[in-house]
Amino acid sequence: MVAKQQESGAFDGYDEEFVDEIEDDWLCPICHLSLKEPVQTRVCGHRFCELCLERHFIRQERDGQQLTCPLDQNVLIRDKDIFPDKATERKVRSFVIKCPRGCQWTGELRSKEDHENECRRFPVNCPNGCGELVPREEISPHTEDNCSLAQIPCPYAAMGCNKKLRSTEEELWNTKDHLDLACTKLKNTEEELQSTKENECGYKVILHLFPNDSSTGKNTHLSIYLRIMKGDFDSILKWPFAKQFTFSLIDQQENLYGRENITITIPGNLEQQDCNSRPLGECNSRWGFTKFVAHDVVTKRAYILGDTIFIQAKFETVV
Repeated sequence: MVAKQQESGAFDGYDEEFVDEIEDDWLCPICHLSLKEPVQTRVCGHRFCELCLERHFIRQERDGQQLTCPLDQNVLIRDKDIFPDKATERKVRSFVIKCPRGCQWTGELRSKEDHENECRRFPVNCPNGCGELVPREEISPHTEDNCSLAQIPCPYAAMGCNKKLRSTEEELWNTKDHLDLACTKLKNTEEELQSTKENECGYKVILHLFPNDSSTGKNTHLSIYLRIMKGDFDSILKWPFAKQFTFSLIDQQENLYGRENITITIPGNLEQQDCNSRPLGECNSRWGFTKFVAHDVVTKRAYILGDTIFIQAKFETVV
């Protein structure tokens, strides 16, 4: 490992961005970076990065020279005059640095590795195994959109195909299967469209709600009535009107599961021709309940909030 670094010419000091300027005492005289794994000479007391000094010795040995201190040329014996400077190493590793990837983190140099295990901007290997290094915060978009080994949805997903394949495996998609899915989807769409047309061409009705009924429930009950109006599609609809209506007064308390809605059903009455037949004028006579909900019941729970009530209406065909 040492020989490889010597040949590459790389320096061994800490090339970090420190929060405060580093004094010369903590810089390597060879690489001019903060000391990394510092060693000290016994003869003259100079400090160097271990690998910077070793590279200097290798060069002197290659040239047939004596080993000397790079600063004052004092003769040195590698095994006797060079020793690790642990105190200096502890000092340098206590200096505060900024995140080398540009995030907002600052911390002691000795904490750099721990930070890199969490830093959102630190590059990590793609989990799909494509070989790319990707910033940790970009892993999700990379694996979903950019990775050559990412699994992508079938182009026929809108037709109901749930398969996912890598982009390099697109040729494995089966054309016949997708044609079958497309045909099924088209058939379902046509059926939905036909159903929509039928439902839109429906009866026109109006709901009447009176806070104080004018008949038997006057000043004591809410009354509710239904009335069939003349509509644009009456000529193609089935008469007499035979829909059963269900109305619910909604309990507006916040707890959805604790609500106690009040529900009542108006049956489809085929015998009341004046109510259910095709309207000859603007509307038919009304039918419903004069005593839908008593006033004292309405005030017991949250049926009225801010002068507002909610009525839910549903109807279904009587078989």
